[in-house]
Amino acid sequence: MRIAYFIGNRGEGRGGHFYDLNIISKHLSKRNFVKVFLFGKNPSPVIDDLKNHGIEVENVFFNGVNYLSVRNRIIKSIKKGNFDNLHCFDTETFFIIKGAFPFSKRKILLSKCGGPNPTNNNYPKAANLHVMSYENLNWFKENKQYRAKLFLIPNRAEKVVSNDMEIKNLRERFAPKTTFLRISRITSHYKKSLEQTIELANLLTDEDYNVQFIIIGVVQEKQLYLHLKSLVKNQSTVFITDNKHTIHSSRLIDSFDFIIGTGRGIMEACSLGKVILTPISESKFPAIVDDFNFKQLFNTNFSPRNSLPNFSEEENLTKIIRAIHDKDYFKKLEAFSRKKFFKNFFIEDALEDYQKMNETLVSNNSLHFWNLFRGLSATILAYKRIQ
Repeated sequence: MRIAYFIGNRGEGRGGHFYDLNIISKHLSKRNFVKVFLFGKNPSPVIDDLKNHGIEVENVFFNGVNYLSVRNRIIKSIKKGNFDNLHCFDTETFFIIKGAFPFSKRKILLSKCGGPNPTNNNYPKAANLHVMSYENLNWFKENKQYRAKLFLIPNRAEKVVSNDMEIKNLRERFAPKTTFLRISRITSHYKKSLEQTIELANLLTDEDYNVQFIIIGVVQEKQLYLHLKSLVKNQSTVFITDNKHTIHSSRLIDSFDFIIGTGRGIMEACSLGKVILTPISESKFPAIVDDFNFKQLFNTNFSPRNSLPNFSEEENLTKIIRAIHDKDYFKKLEAFSRKKFFKNFFIEDALEDYQKMNETLVSNNSLHFWNLFRGLSATILAYKRIQ
């Protein structure tokens, strides 16, 4: 099978869905011919990494203004490559591809890589839709105006390959403190979860626990970054924002004791058997993930929208403090994390599901004109606004 993957870059090109595309295409390339197209003004280091695995990457300069020339280029490339399936990893690239092939029998697939449910009728009316959370699956089932063929394959990860040299440096830098790591782009989408991380750091530091919190992430909103730094008390939290640490930052996870994460970050931490925490919408602090709450948090893909009925902040803090001091409890949580990775998150165990999905897509020969018109117009404007 010949599969073309598409993704757009309006920022740094390091978001979670870039890693989703990286891992899925890399592993499916063992059984299929794949090629990746990236739209935007700048390349993505995550997508460029695929070249090291023998996958062709075509960077398509797109600034909104040049839509027609991009459309013509894509049509020629897809026809020349004789691709069977066109797999889009964001809504904007879906509209670009649907605009290029409005009546084609080629099969177009849109992956919704987590995130909240749509809030209006402007979400693409795709013939094939891949979702990664039960939250999204249930919403699309209930909203009948989206008559897509639905595929649920939760987010997947591969076992993290560590950067041993840098891990040694970070361990030495923060020793002998117990360390908590949060990897996150510094953007409004993660504002509350970052604030929760700092609140927990401040609390534990104020109570004289020998801890250090570290936030690693590229700064996408300078004012938010300054706001977060202003919340830090007694140097409880350190920010690391340079390219050296923010590109493929998962390779640094093994430097730290506890990992605070969402989505892919949780799964990568589990691959190394780390004790994991995730934000809770109704709490001041992130929550320890364990057997008692895993299923509910998994349903929302460990997102900032996580919600736990009857959640007890006091009980959660007790668990966190116990994990800091009780080595047996800490090891139990590590074993739980490792077990969940191989049961729920390992990419190798989902390859047959991905292959079957690609083999059972339906042809995309229907046109929802106003949906496409609105979506394509919004996409062109969004890319024109990029500085």
